[in-house]
Amino acid sequence: MKVFSLDVECVGLYGDVFAVGVSILDEKGNELESLFLRADHNIATGLEDSRKWIEINVIPTLGDINCVSLRELRDRFWEFYTECRRKYPDLMIVADCGSPCESGFFRTCVMDDIRKRQWYAPYPLHELGTLLLAKGKDPLANYERLPNELPKHNPLADARQSGRLWIENY
Repeated sequence: MKVFSLDVECVGLYGDVFAVGVSILDEKGNELESLFLRADHNIATGLEDSRKWIEINVIPTLGDINCVSLRELRDRFWEFYTECRRKYPDLMIVADCGSPCESGFFRTCVMDDIRKRQWYAPYPLHELGTLLLAKGKDPLANYERLPNELPKHNPLADARQSGRLWIENY
């Protein structure tokens, strides 16, 4: 089993995704591949009262902008995602608490080209929070972070932590 752990940053829980991080881990927790994409958060729609929190807590954790549009970000993510599904047939798609942000991101990616993508979104999208709850742990607790899982709110760092916790608790 390989784990495709993703995390997104968006403007509020239901706003546009402007950053995504993915960590592909083997069953021992070794990172095989990773992806970080970021567009300018100012072109993303969402609740304006969420922007201040994003600008204080998320933007300082991110690297350079590497996508000129939100559509480019989604298309580059989808290309990576589909290539990973081809390379790793036993891929398990995992998000920390995947609704509404990561599930909404997959929906938007599919809607960008529904005729070609509708059958390729994850089914199911597994949630770390549900696994932790099933193991008798608090799904909303703050768990220790390793050095490569910092800073908090960087989507690649968050994806790495979620992937590690999935493997440790699966």
